[in-house]
Amino acid sequence: MDSMVDNLCDTCSTEQHCCTRLTDLKLTRDEYEAQFKKFEENLSVIQSDGVYTVTPRKGTACPHWDRGGCTIYPNRPIDCRLFPYIMTRIDKDKDALKITVIRSSLCPHVDVVCGLMSETETRALVTEFWRKVAGDETRIIVKRESGPVSHLRYWIKEIFR
Repeated sequence: MDSMVDNLCDTCSTEQHCCTRLTDLKLTRDEYEAQFKKFEENLSVIQSDGVYTVTPRKGTACPHWDRGGCTIYPNRPIDCRLFPYIMTRIDKDKDALKITVIRSSLCPHVDVVCGLMSETETRALVTEFWRKVAGDETRIIVKRESGPVSHLRYWIKEIFR
């Protein structure tokens, strides 16, 4: 799904709320500096442990959203390419980073998109992101969760953040 032709988001029935109501997009430093820094006056940016978490102020759309489409789609950040999977929990211990990934229930094409993205590809994207953040020596463990418990845990976290 690397071209606009393959962009299932073009037929989204939610008017692409993931982009038009963007919240908590996770970026590496390079992604932030290359694609979002110039918009920082319109963004809430939290930097923690090498991860830039970006949310447009006033609930506006992603700054790369224009006329119903993503202007950087072929070069979008890893977290965007990962969607409808969401990195929900990051646990650090002395030996590894443990990243939990769930499927978003908000994406109307979740079954199709997730069917196109293998578990290997999902793990590779998550690993690529965290390698860029934490370095090549860090052991990264990716766990995909599904089902109502993982979604409930995610929504509770969102409510109390």
